[in-house]
Amino acid sequence: MQNILNAVIKELQFNPDRRFIYVEQAFFQRWYSEQSSQTQTVVKGLVARGQLEMINGGWCMHDEAAPGFADMIDNTALGHRWLLQEFNVTPRTTWQIVRFFLTNTCNNSPFPFFSFPFCDF
Repeated sequence: MQNILNAVIKELQFNPDRRFIYVEQAFFQRWYSEQSSQTQTVVKGLVARGQLEMINGGWCMHDEAAPGFADMIDNTALGHRWLLQEFNVTPRTTWQIVRFFLTNTCNNSPFPFFSFPFCDF
């Protein structure tokens, strides 16, 4: 993941017309914490300009490690809290790569999934 993020940040700086979306905060936060303050400043600028957009924003995808409803909320809150503190952003949309792996909690909920405006379930 580190090589991908390094290349993406370089290319986004080189071409302001390019955009990149990122989903899982666990990997991104680890990469970000290992960067110099100069690189962190560059990343903050890319996020502020919308070239680097965080979508979903959870610690991981729900189907990987958060099978229950409370787990889904905690997973999302953990990632969103960090994004708000570090970049002053909250995700506006979500994305699920493998829709058939959604948990029964997600598929059979008696009420809309979270009722957050960024969910598309």
